[in-house]
Amino acid sequence: MYVKPHEYEKASETISIEDNSEASRKMNALIHKAKSRAEDIFYDAMLKDRPLTRDSFADKYLYSTKVGDFLKFMEREIEEEAKIKRKSTVKNYYKTLRKLRSVYKFLPFQEVNLDSVKKLQKQLLSDGYETNTIGDFHKIFKKFINIAIQKGDLHKNPYENFNIRFARTKREFLNQDELQILLDIYNTPSIVTDAHYSILRYFLFMCFSGLRFQDLANLKTKDIKDGYLDFRPLKTKDIKMGHRIEINPILQRLIEESLNSPFKKKNQKVFDCITLQKTNVALKSLAAKAGIMKNLSCHVGRHTFATNFLTSGGKIEVLKEILGHSDIKTTMIYVHMVDKQRKEMMNTMSQNFKF
Repeated sequence: MYVKPHEYEKASETISIEDNSEASRKMNALIHKAKSRAEDIFYDAMLKDRPLTRDSFADKYLYSTKVGDFLKFMEREIEEEAKIKRKSTVKNYYKTLRKLRSVYKFLPFQEVNLDSVKKLQKQLLSDGYETNTIGDFHKIFKKFINIAIQKGDLHKNPYENFNIRFARTKREFLNQDELQILLDIYNTPSIVTDAHYSILRYFLFMCFSGLRFQDLANLKTKDIKDGYLDFRPLKTKDIKMGHRIEINPILQRLIEESLNSPFKKKNQKVFDCITLQKTNVALKSLAAKAGIMKNLSCHVGRHTFATNFLTSGGKIEVLKEILGHSDIKTTMIYVHMVDKQRKEMMNTMSQNFKF
């Protein structure tokens, strides 16, 4: 929209288009609206005692609750999150943003409400996503809505009236007999390929340490200090927080044999890990060779450590620290898994007798 210079009255800051009072009225209304928005931003900054720079003013003007695209706001926030979060986490943020854009195209702040959440839910169900995947989309959407609320751009979270659902997933783990089978295979390296032997080595390390695959793959020789693994976990809310795990005899042997392997690459890593996906494929092949009828994956190693730690008499509080959980409620799932295992073992034992 434009007007000729002589149609703008500087003193009154109004527009007067000759022989077109309707156009003049509309343009003056737009100018008034723009000035009011600018004044609101200045007064809000003054009342809240917040600094207002040129950039922060433009940011508020373009993306405030009154006008602007929430999805554009979310994109800028993801760029900030990328400075401190893992690549895999940021990747999921962008995945959610793409999905939101496919549903809404443009989402004004004032339309971030229960109806928009329900619209997303309907589309995700229509696309055939599983319950937990749908829950992950909602969880990330909710996260950035909360950020907008914290910054004063939104006043209410629609998820207060919408429950995000997650289905319980079965957590596989190896019992002591199954773990012993893998140890026996490791002690007979000739029955597997060199590549599978290397993968089995670092999988067993996860089974006896509770490490996540990402932390294992990044474990360096400098992280071994005075009989402990002393490192910084990748998956943690506090990226500065360190983590210590005592090195038991089995871990010590696996470390030494990895570092002294003729196939070891010349780097600072303790283990030469291939990708997570390829590792999981190889583990399924190893399970078949071992006669283990379970869906073996890297995360099974972590679950195996936790359950065997508890069945060996370990305390839940100690397990929480070893696994690096921030909330003991997360660790408690392993107590339930062990209790279920005991119940199944008792039932199996009673079935072996006639009575």
